[in-house]
Amino acid sequence: MTSSTIQPAPDVRWDQFTKNIEFCRRMVHSGAALESAAASNLNLGDLSQVEHTDLYRAAWVQAISALDHWLHREIVSRAIEIINDRPTPRPDRLKSYAVPWETVEVMRERPIDDVMREHMTERLGRDSYQKPDRIAEGLQYVTQKKQGQIWKEVTQILGPQQTVDKVKQRQTEIADRRNKIAHEADIDHDKGTRWPITAPDTRDTINWIENLAVAIRAVLN
Repeated sequence: MTSSTIQPAPDVRWDQFTKNIEFCRRMVHSGAALESAAASNLNLGDLSQVEHTDLYRAAWVQAISALDHWLHREIVSRAIEIINDRPTPRPDRLKSYAVPWETVEVMRERPIDDVMREHMTERLGRDSYQKPDRIAEGLQYVTQKKQGQIWKEVTQILGPQQTVDKVKQRQTEIADRRNKIAHEADIDHDKGTRWPITAPDTRDTINWIENLAVAIRAVLN
């Protein structure tokens, strides 16, 4: 599946996600241009001090952040829609969402949906929606589907060449690499050098994350 095969209806949250993904692609494009210029022995001046692979690493981290950011906004917004729509059955995870008494007190003075949006945004902001299990846990606030069913449907949308295990493994590997870059300077501690990274690998990762988000959105819809 390519990013052009599904054309979801536009919305603010989705538009922001796609803008963030395009920002990642521009970073890779800039890194590839620097890499090509350096290979051609062009005089780059101060730009010669820039390590092109760091742009690939930045794009990798940003792509995961784009997914995480979109999922947080999507889950909170859909949860509030469910809360406001009384006939809609509440997913079990949303029904068990705990609200402290002081928050209930605030609801006497302000609209419930505003208070709940603020509380859920703050509370879920502590969670990370980057790895498969955590992503599915978050989605269960807005769907009754079990985790296995969520990933089964996502996998079906991603294409017949995929399996649930492959999809979850790929996403886990991408998130793990993001953590190495963000928290360990992407260092191979055995060699004392940074792990290799290329423009094609980073582009593939960005495309994967975009397609995964498209599939998740389709499952929710």
